[in-house]
Amino acid sequence: MVAAGDVGPETRSERPKWPHRMSRKAEVRLIKQLPKMQKAIVISKVSAVLLFAIGLEGIVTFTWWLAAIFIPLGLLFTVWPVKMKMPNICPRCGHISAQDAGVCEKCGTALM
Repeated sequence: MVAAGDVGPETRSERPKWPHRMSRKAEVRLIKQLPKMQKAIVISKVSAVLLFAIGLEGIVTFTWWLAAIFIPLGLLFTVWPVKMKMPNICPRCGHISAQDAGVCEKCGTALM
């Protein structure tokens, strides 16, 4: 006979493990494999952050001409309407899969 407080074997629901972030080498390899236009897009987005930071530095140091030039440039590059088609790269093995693939053919890891 089973007591009222006893329940069957415990079942713990495991949280799905998300793929790990790309390493620095994998990111550099990805950027080197991008076409020229996509490289230009990545460079413009990174430079937008730098330009905006220079503009903020101009506000902090009361150098208003820096703020007046670099904040609008940083905002312009930030909101630039650009769409990027990044290739599906497996975070585990680095294999490049088809654009519509959901799982890596090489190791079976879910692609983002």
